[in-house]
Amino acid sequence: MFAIHPRRQVREMYAFLFLFSFAASLITIFEPVFFYQAGMSLAKIAGFYAVHYTLYIFALPLGGMFAARFGYERALTASTPLFVFYFLLLAVIPSFPELFWLATIVLTCFKILYWPAYHATFSAFADGKNRGTEQSWIRLIARGAGIVGPLLGGVIIAAFGFPALFILAAALISVAGIPLLRTKEEYHLKKLDYGAPWRLLTSPRHRRMSIAMLGWGENLVHLVMWPVFIFIMVGSVESLGLIASVSSLFVVLWGFAVGELSDRLGTRKMLRVFVPLSALSYAFRMFVSAPLAVAGTDIYSRTSAVSVGIPFLAKLYQSGRSAGPLNYAVAFEIALCIMKAAVAWALVVVFLNATAPVGFVISFALAAALTFFYLAL
Repeated sequence: MFAIHPRRQVREMYAFLFLFSFAASLITIFEPVFFYQAGMSLAKIAGFYAVHYTLYIFALPLGGMFAARFGYERALTASTPLFVFYFLLLAVIPSFPELFWLATIVLTCFKILYWPAYHATFSAFADGKNRGTEQSWIRLIARGAGIVGPLLGGVIIAAFGFPALFILAAALISVAGIPLLRTKEEYHLKKLDYGAPWRLLTSPRHRRMSIAMLGWGENLVHLVMWPVFIFIMVGSVESLGLIASVSSLFVVLWGFAVGELSDRLGTRKMLRVFVPLSALSYAFRMFVSAPLAVAGTDIYSRTSAVSVGIPFLAKLYQSGRSAGPLNYAVAFEIALCIMKAAVAWALVVVFLNATAPVGFVISFALAAALTFFYLAL
């Protein structure tokens, strides 16, 4: 774990991620709960993400074109003010609910600048012999910085309300890009046209990737419906934050082993072992009915998810290095978003026509089935 020597670009990304992840950890798990507590139905919450990911699909190549023109670090830095604006919008939504849908547009603008540049950086500059280990370090930094974030976020919400938490997160995000500006980015002007990622996505050579990305539909259920389910079961944001913080600690500790195993055993062997275990976590979610069981299931779910995520991304970054890091990053983000949008729209239909308990069961069953698509990579 300590024998790797990351390049300057990766070291700067580590510093950026530490600040960014701590700020994001304060609010990420609470975002759908905020909408739920504001009186929005589960169908409307699903609709928020359905609209967001639908817009994201078609806007993604524009973000890739920006990164190709100005560089990865500049794209990441440019994304932070948009994320700040997004948090500030959330802070005023209780007073101005008509801004709810504007928030989806701002979130989309942030992500098209952030994620293509993020993935392309690690694909282009990762250590080819230690991709799994570098992914473990990313998880350590991101999750480690966020171990206390959910707990602190829950305490702040309970004491001062959601707006105070959004404003604090916005302030922290505003300084996260500073590490990326410490040194001048060495960048050669490149060109990426709007259709290039779509052509890569539909090419026979990358069919396995396109199919495997369908599995990321389960991630939408995990990020949106699972936090709301936990909140309903435990009854308070403080308890939700505590559960998320304890789970993050387990993820950090286990992530070290997963990265090392990925480099030693190979990514596909890791996926064959851990994908069924990750799918099983959704089966457990369908039957939990007590706060302690919810906490245990969340720990198991997050550790099994990182067991899949580390080798999966390591394999993607390896493929992206040869296919063109930025073009490949935009292409697999498009595939990911297509499936997340489809799942979100499906959940809108589910929660419009079913009670919440039945809707949650259907959501978890759908996510369990989608998880097996990861094996196609």
